[in-house]
Amino acid sequence: MSLKAKLVRVDDFGIEADGERQTIVIDDVTHLGRSSSAAPRTNRVRGEMLTDAKVVIKIEDPDAHVSRNHVLIYPPRDSTGDFRIVDLYSLNGTYVNGEKIPGNRQMPLRRDDELQLAVNSVRFQLRISPDSESDTNYGLMVGHRGYDLPDIANDIGDLRREFEARGFRGNIDTLFDADATLKNIRRRLEVLQRYATKDSLFLFFFLGHGKEDGSLSLGKELLSPNELFSLLENFRGRILIILDGCHTHAMARHEPFPQHAALVGHKGEAYCSYTTNALRRVLKTEPHRIDVRRLVERVMQDPRIQGRQVVRAHDTSHIELVSRMSPVRRK
Repeated sequence: MSLKAKLVRVDDFGIEADGERQTIVIDDVTHLGRSSSAAPRTNRVRGEMLTDAKVVIKIEDPDAHVSRNHVLIYPPRDSTGDFRIVDLYSLNGTYVNGEKIPGNRQMPLRRDDELQLAVNSVRFQLRISPDSESDTNYGLMVGHRGYDLPDIANDIGDLRREFEARGFRGNIDTLFDADATLKNIRRRLEVLQRYATKDSLFLFFFLGHGKEDGSLSLGKELLSPNELFSLLENFRGRILIILDGCHTHAMARHEPFPQHAALVGHKGEAYCSYTTNALRRVLKTEPHRIDVRRLVERVMQDPRIQGRQVVRAHDTSHIELVSRMSPVRRK
């Protein structure tokens, strides 16, 4: 497993919506800039450098003088090497421990070094610790009752505990009803994609009403397949999408379907929480390891599911859920 590090914001403005300091896990070649994608816009950036980027992180601060393409950070070539940083000829420069680094040249970035993007702007500290070498799973569970569904918070909470026993402990966020808005979902996914690594499994779970095209109902708003897929496109590692709502398997027909992802949803109509509770029972009784297709097969054998609704899986990545004895909490 490759060496990982964390970039932790140390300036006065790097606070997430949940009060935590903004943190970016570096486990592959990572692009930092204002854009949501790495693409050359001026001749100040050598295009071939951007082909190295495997992870794209957007710095949103409107008052920060961060360039669209600011820096690339490379992990060590081996367990004894240094992280490396390349300034992409950014307009306002990049500084390591207060010293401006030259453009287009790989420079070392070591434990506890301070990285600054532009003058008096975004500042991070590079932190490396033993637990950064462990893979950790993350998730977002969303529930929306609409106007007619019963209380679903307890059902999601019970299922959440089963996922926590499989490597997600302390790392699953939840949004319910009035808090389950497009704005809040976007915000939480943007935070979580900074933590997830190429060794992670990310869970997106939804319980509520679904539309015939696979869209998820959030009261007066809809989370469309295209919107959800665009929010998940920059997640590293594998993605498991579980949707407990009518017609939600239709989402699998939309493109571009996320790479390294699996989707579990309903063909046709669904009864509220039947699948959620069946999933909980399967995870509670199934042995140490279960893949997505086996999970759905077991759910379909549940007495409350048989003859009432159809649950299907779309899985091209062979995702497995594995029990973990000592999960790592996000810090």
